[in-house]
Amino acid sequence: DPVSPALILTLCGGNLLFLLGLSAFKRLSSPLHAPPLSHSVAAVLFVLLSRLHWTPRVAGSSLAVLAGLAAALAGIGYVEYATRHLLLNPKVIASNQVEDYFRVNSLFFDPNIFGRFLAVVLVLLVAWMLWRRRSRDVAWAALLAALIFGGLLLTLSQSSFAALLAGLAVLGGLRWSPRRAALLAGAGIAIAAAAFALSGDWSNSQSANDTTSGRYELLEGGVDLAADELLIGWGSGAFAREYRRAQDVSAERATSASHTIPVTVAAEQGVIGLAAYLALLWFALARLLRGATVGPARAGVAAAFVAVAVHTLLYASFLEDPLTWALLGVGTALAAAPRLSVPGGDGAQPGAPQAAVEVSGPGAAQVVTGADPA
Repeated sequence: DPVSPALILTLCGGNLLFLLGLSAFKRLSSPLHAPPLSHSVAAVLFVLLSRLHWTPRVAGSSLAVLAGLAAALAGIGYVEYATRHLLLNPKVIASNQVEDYFRVNSLFFDPNIFGRFLAVVLVLLVAWMLWRRRSRDVAWAALLAALIFGGLLLTLSQSSFAALLAGLAVLGGLRWSPRRAALLAGAGIAIAAAAFALSGDWSNSQSANDTTSGRYELLEGGVDLAADELLIGWGSGAFAREYRRAQDVSAERATSASHTIPVTVAAEQGVIGLAAYLALLWFALARLLRGATVGPARAGVAAAFVAVAVHTLLYASFLEDPLTWALLGVGTALAAAPRLSVPGGDGAQPGAPQAAVEVSGPGAAQVVTGADPA
């Protein structure tokens, strides 16, 4: 169905007015703070993508564009690593000059967000590979995935590695056995947690903070902020200001989030906001995972959303990240579409034909052709 302009204006206007009112109520330094604006853009993205008719051709073209973009950005990362010169972010540039390691961020400002994007594309690409039967197609896709994965390695983003593993575990459960995938994922988490615990010094808070690259202190400060304003929090986008005030640190040492989204939400929106966040996560996962075994598109989007959610447990930017709402919008559209993919047949490159049955109304069905990639 065509998207009604009135619906978009109403949704975005209502969302913006609500957040501006909340900001004014909490006496933020500026009423036009970033979260209201970014959330309004996210609302537009969700509405547009959830109401789009996702034909196999559209899905295949989208995957091809994403994979090509990820490969190009990874290539820029390779050049950055080879020349030891970053294009963006003075903080990362300064860090690379004093540390033993070198992180790349390509055209992204943040290496961790760059890693998140590459992890999501890898999950979508692997989902397409898992449902293909032609070995030549899988081999070419594997080469492309290896190129993108190399770019991910150069970001040195631990949260992105965890996100990729979570997405692949979900794919394994959807494609084969959920129980076996859960056991393997649990074993992997236990091994990683044990290795992480043994690799650092946890004797005191300062040592723990050094081991976690400063996240222990952020997490502790975020929990304290949440406890001080338990019910309604400090207001949208107020974490940096309140953290700076409570910890008596400079603006350079302050951060915009706790790097653990539930803690950030609890600090800024209180118990009410945390309950809304958990409800959104619950209904989103229920919507995306239910029936996601029918094909690579449903499975890939669901697994990619899980990857983003896991990444935000270790970093920042969940509600304000366009990837969150893009995946949720596409997954909602695919879940609501009365179409049943028929697995089988030879695969092809992303966007190539594959048989499917499309139900266009009560008792009416027709055979359509096209790929069904993530």
